[in-house]
Amino acid sequence: MSIDLLAKKKRTAKKVTQKKAPTPKVVQPPTEPVDEDSEEVENEEQNTYVAEPVDEIDQVTFGDLGIDAWLENHLAKLDIRLPTVIQEKCIPATLAGKNVIGMSQTGSGKTATFALPIIQTLAKDLYGIYALIITPTRELANQIKSHFMALAGDLPLRVALITGGMDYLKQARLLDARPHIVVGTPGRIEAAMRLFSNDGYFKKIRYLIFDEADRLLGTQDYTLDMDIILKQVNPNRQTLLYSATMNTQVKKLAKMALQKIDAEQLFIYDACRLFATADNLKQYYLFMPAAVRDCYLIELLQAMEKHEICMVFFCSIQQCELSMRTSKLLGIQCDSLHASKSQKDRFRVLERFRKRKIQVLFLTDVGNRGLDIPSVSMVINYDLPDTTDRYVHRVGRTARAGRIGTAISLISQYEVARVKSIEQDTRVKMEKWNKLNEEEAEKRVYEVAEKRVFAKMQMLDSGFTEAFEETKHRQKMTRDLREEAQVFYEMQYMNQLKSGDKWKAKLKRQHQQDFEQEEEQEEEAAPVVSEKKEKSIAPIGGINLLAKRKRQENTKPNKKVKN
Repeated sequence: MSIDLLAKKKRTAKKVTQKKAPTPKVVQPPTEPVDEDSEEVENEEQNTYVAEPVDEIDQVTFGDLGIDAWLENHLAKLDIRLPTVIQEKCIPATLAGKNVIGMSQTGSGKTATFALPIIQTLAKDLYGIYALIITPTRELANQIKSHFMALAGDLPLRVALITGGMDYLKQARLLDARPHIVVGTPGRIEAAMRLFSNDGYFKKIRYLIFDEADRLLGTQDYTLDMDIILKQVNPNRQTLLYSATMNTQVKKLAKMALQKIDAEQLFIYDACRLFATADNLKQYYLFMPAAVRDCYLIELLQAMEKHEICMVFFCSIQQCELSMRTSKLLGIQCDSLHASKSQKDRFRVLERFRKRKIQVLFLTDVGNRGLDIPSVSMVINYDLPDTTDRYVHRVGRTARAGRIGTAISLISQYEVARVKSIEQDTRVKMEKWNKLNEEEAEKRVYEVAEKRVFAKMQMLDSGFTEAFEETKHRQKMTRDLREEAQVFYEMQYMNQLKSGDKWKAKLKRQHQQDFEQEEEQEEEAAPVVSEKKEKSIAPIGGINLLAKRKRQENTKPNKKVKN
């Protein structure tokens, strides 16, 4: 027995010594989907994309991709020394003048992938407007502007932000000043072209970029705006499209948005399958009765470490604001981000969250795309979104830039089917979150209920309800106007087609084809009709009954005349 114990101690000691002195190796993000049957890695550090120290000769640098030395040196000052996989693949193609469709996981460095080539080529000939970047949300547009300013360094780069919620006249002055880069949302860019684009601001742009292209091209919300934008910009532009989730239908629409789609001028890079999440993201679910969801949420937030920051996503604006005010009354440093807030307040809240002045950010799906805050360690889904696409973008706010992230979804008995659907689409099975003390959470029922009442009173006194109803009415009017504009645009487009020679020739060919088809159908039906007539008239005694009746009818009038 003592020999077995001694051998066991030797084996454990040998394992410890092996863990203390690991062999140097490089962990890089996979270019192909990882096999699901592969064994799970024990250490969390092995799930990150941070490469361990090896010889620099084996690494691809920005200089190898074609980035100039001055820009590479500036990136080193920002502690950006090695390119990610999507940067390694797409930057050379962009510098070569190709149209690019890039698909990669959230947090893989897509913004720098198109920003660096634009900055490098712009530095050789500074003029405006050089590039137009379109994003689906205002927060993402503001973030892209900040990234360009940081990556440009000492280059005197002027970037204009053209989004909704801001004054039209100020934005017109910005465009009149001919900035080098314009970043905006589709609706306001289309309005700028229609209202104050007399001089053709975007007729000479070199680059047109669609960030989160699946949201811009895959829904009906931006169809009319995108059609007008594509007609107004320079036809000889270079188009770049990037997204984390892009299905086959959206890929076809993306190719249609490109001017040059031949094999030599189009470069497509797809680094992940549809609905893929980061490998270093741990996904959990927390099952609870629906009535005590807020109690479990408060218990989760108060169990966080002081250095951690967290995002909590909601499907409803009212529930988002109510939970935020309730949590604040319970001593949690938090704020909210949703469509009922002004643009100025939304930017202010995001800036405070980046600087860690607040620990928890309550938000709706206006912030589920593109927000790059690598220090976010946890994402909580208060309620699950209606699509897997939104879920992937929500949990993609954490586990960015190689860091470990955690996503927890609060579910009740009514959301089990939705969880299974998400697991099937993402091919990742959620684990149960066991670090919560359910007894302590249930003890908070009366305390949380009391604070919720006070929070509702605050919402009434602050005028939030009126602001919410106004936002809801404005959104409904916007949807109705878009539908009417879409119908009018389609009718106008059809009238233009009908007035053209091609349309007339097409109608003539169609009428000719229809006429020929009718003739063929009549010829095929003629023998069938004759056969039916022959069968219906049966001969009796060698005399046709029908002919006999006709003779009788012809003879009757003659007899009457004689009499």
